[in-house]
Amino acid sequence: MLPVEHGFGFSTVLPQLADLDDRTETRRPMLRHQDHAMYLREWGQRIAVGAYEHRPLPVEHSSLASAEEFRRTGVHPAVKPFTEEDFAPTWQEAQRLLPGLIGADSEARLERSMSFNGIFSFTPDGGPLLGPVPQVEGLWMAQSVWVTQSVWLSARSWPTGSPPESPASTPMGWIWRASTLL
Repeated sequence: MLPVEHGFGFSTVLPQLADLDDRTETRRPMLRHQDHAMYLREWGQRIAVGAYEHRPLPVEHSSLASAEEFRRTGVHPAVKPFTEEDFAPTWQEAQRLLPGLIGADSEARLERSMSFNGIFSFTPDGGPLLGPVPQVEGLWMAQSVWVTQSVWLSARSWPTGSPPESPASTPMGWIWRASTLL
């Protein structure tokens, strides 16, 4: 598994969302904008924007805080400093989609102090992975990043002894690929 950074920016408080509070995380569905590899969602009275089309930002395993370090220092292992230069094209597209993200004086309403780079774990080829964990009888592992890559129903019988469907009979041949790797 390879940990990779992913930009996550917050707008300033927006008057259009004044009827929400911090306890109300969202009322409207998340918006995924695949042409620009981004997503937008309410976050209380703000809009949160996630970016995943930018230069690769791999994270060294040794730079991740341990659970003990997190307890001791509060440094969260999945939060890294915000790289605004990587996020800038995403923020511009977010403003195009949601003009309310542009202030009255046309200045961007990005709340830099709240924004950060989060961490996703990927396989080296970017595909999902499913299969038995070696040396642990009966334990199965599934790893994917997006709903679009999640474990498909053709794998439902695999843990009980039947192999997943072959690539010829499933639109997601990755299941078969994962099974041949284990």
